[in-house]
Amino acid sequence: TSFDSQGYLVSDLRAIAVNYLRTWFILDFAGSFPFDRLLGLVLESSSSGSGALQLMRVFKLVRMFKLLRAIKFVNKLNELRHREGFEVFDTLIGIFRVTFLLVFVAHLYGCIFNMIID
Repeated sequence: TSFDSQGYLVSDLRAIAVNYLRTWFILDFAGSFPFDRLLGLVLESSSSGSGALQLMRVFKLVRMFKLLRAIKFVNKLNELRHREGFEVFDTLIGIFRVTFLLVFVAHLYGCIFNMIID
C-alpha cells in the first residue's frame, strides 16, 4: 500500500495513515456510519413527529458520500487507460469501466427507490 506525494511513491505506514485521515477518512466515516439507525433509536424513545422523519432522510443522504469514492475509482481507471504502456489494455479497461458504471447506476437507482419508499 502506498500513495503518490509530489511524484514520489510513499510507502511508510504512518504517512499513509496520516494521508488517509486527512483526505478520505471523513467521507468514508460519514458514508459508512449508520447515522439514520442511531437517530431512529434515539427518536424511538421520544415522541417526535414528521420532523424526525425528515431528519432521518437527511442522514440517509449523508451516506451518499460514498459516491465520491466511486467517482475517484472511475478517474483512476481513466488515468490507467492513458498511462504509457497500457495501450494494449485500453479496450479491456474501457469495457470494465462501462460495466462498472452500469452496475453502479443500477445500484444508485435501487438506493434512491429504497429511500423513496421508506
